[in-house]
Amino acid sequence: MNRRILIVVAVIAVGWLALRPGLEPIGGRWAVGHSRLGLGQSLMRVGAHSFWQRRTISSEVQTYRFFSPDCVVYTALSSFQGEIVLAVCGDRTPVTVAPNDLKVGPNGLERVLKHDTFDTIPKLITRRIPIGRVLAEAKAAPPYDPGRVPRSGRWGQMRITYARFPVGIEDWNEAEHTTLHDAVANGHLDNVGNLLQQGLFPDLRDKDGLTPLMVAIATQSDSGLAPDIVDTLLRAGADVDAQTKSGMTALMYAKRAGATNVYQLLLSYRADTTLRNKGGQTVAEMRPVAGYDPLSR
Repeated sequence: MNRRILIVVAVIAVGWLALRPGLEPIGGRWAVGHSRLGLGQSLMRVGAHSFWQRRTISSEVQTYRFFSPDCVVYTALSSFQGEIVLAVCGDRTPVTVAPNDLKVGPNGLERVLKHDTFDTIPKLITRRIPIGRVLAEAKAAPPYDPGRVPRSGRWGQMRITYARFPVGIEDWNEAEHTTLHDAVANGHLDNVGNLLQQGLFPDLRDKDGLTPLMVAIATQSDSGLAPDIVDTLLRAGADVDAQTKSGMTALMYAKRAGATNVYQLLLSYRADTTLRNKGGQTVAEMRPVAGYDPLSR
């Protein structure tokens, strides 16, 4: 009898292991579980200390995109029949973002409405949600509760920016950065505000992976313009916790540059002090460096 029980338990265990979704890490503590029977994929949260510990956040996931350091923007048939984009960060409950006619890109969500010409200038008209706006709300969501994961019924939508700007204005120029980077680097606050009012994404990257927020700290801390430019970018939806390829954040740059006023401003926008750069340092482990110039690094 005991032998039969052991055999049954063994068969169940083997079947469970065989059918358990295989995990594909996508960044942070996130993975996508692929069903071994080909029935779909799930967004999963894995354990901090063990890859075998897992929690299914959403099943029947259709599309997903990871955002550093620990967030995912996705659609799933198990939530609003895949018609709504959701976002989740860390061990928080997912939040709804917008209808899925806005497509997720590296700088946020966007739907191109049309191309037109004004004063002989070709222009692009779009609806947008900057990624910083999305991630800020997802990070502020309540702790994970499976009963509060949005699935159907009424849902909240984040504020959408209606953008209209000259075609190509967000592209790299000859110096491999954008018009917005140039306006920030030159300290042209009015121009920065005008570009953002046109709807440019505030988290555009240059060839080195720097956002305008980081460039503002690097170039305008000594001029005294950094707080105003940084605040303008953040109010437009810039991601306060964006990281370079080396893991540096705007908060880390402000600490290294000794820009105390900018540092406190970033904290007021809930900048994450626990993030680590590729060297394993948090901002608390950094010290101001005389003459620090992040653009040279």
